[in-house]
Amino acid sequence: MSKDNVLKLISKCKSMNDGKVFLSLKPRVDDLETTVAHLYSFGGEMCHFNMPDGDGFHIWDKEYEKYSYGSYEFVNKRGFDYLFSNWDSMIKCCCNRACDKDNFKKGKVSGKEPRNHYERERENRIAALNSKLSEDLLAVIDMEYSVDKNKIVDAKIDKNPKADMVCVGMEEDRITFYITEYKSTEDGFGVSLAEHYDDMSKYYDNDKIKKHLIKTLQERVKYGLVDCEQKIKDMICNISIENIDVELVFLFSHVDEFKNSKKNVLKNNYKYIFEKSKSDSVTVKYACIKSIEKSCLKKSILKDFKDGGEFEFG
Repeated sequence: MSKDNVLKLISKCKSMNDGKVFLSLKPRVDDLETTVAHLYSFGGEMCHFNMPDGDGFHIWDKEYEKYSYGSYEFVNKRGFDYLFSNWDSMIKCCCNRACDKDNFKKGKVSGKEPRNHYERERENRIAALNSKLSEDLLAVIDMEYSVDKNKIVDAKIDKNPKADMVCVGMEEDRITFYITEYKSTEDGFGVSLAEHYDDMSKYYDNDKIKKHLIKTLQERVKYGLVDCEQKIKDMICNISIENIDVELVFLFSHVDEFKNSKKNVLKNNYKYIFEKSKSDSVTVKYACIKSIEKSCLKKSILKDFKDGGEFEFG
């Protein structure tokens, strides 16, 4: 019955086309035959479990339920039964956690200073609404991508590699993975773009991570979570690290929320990334989306960093 529940959940996620949920399939970097599914809504994790049988099921952090403000009913069940019985209430709580500023102001969330998660909510929508892979469109294959540095065993990797999203594009018979850092709020610049570049550039060319990225893509294709033609599916089933590329991308949206206050930060970081990527021989691009919608990640939005240039958000 557990495997049926997994298929039911996948079907439920595929039928929702409003960007509220994203099912992330995360292989273990040291055991590529084991995949853990993480279900996100508005950037909050609803549950996780092992694929394909659905065992090891863990429900969300119960702290999320305080965001119901006592207004939503929760059926007292376990595992997938809990998830399916409380689906709408859980999504509403995740939404409140992400962006319900009015209720935060009214003091309806107790404890430490409340924090809105606008960027994670937007990231969730981008990931959920961009699943089509073609010569023209990028598909998102993971959000909150992370691997354990201790399981990679690479002397230059001194942090746990983490990216907001992993996107994938293709051209003829070659796949490109885009390790993506996403910014859409002024608060999101707490860690500078230069620091993110330094972190990401250390691990983007590691063979163990390349194999992990390939497996992540293959798992999504296997369960129909990437929309592409059969010839692309066949190609993905047989790709190896020799016929893929890995690049870095800085993705922006809602730029009016930060471009004026962060003008100097953006300018200085642009120069740093351009100069450092040249000396490192790292391919890095940036992109800006004006609105988050289905298939907004067109390959044509990717821009190169240029000598003496600056971020172009128009």
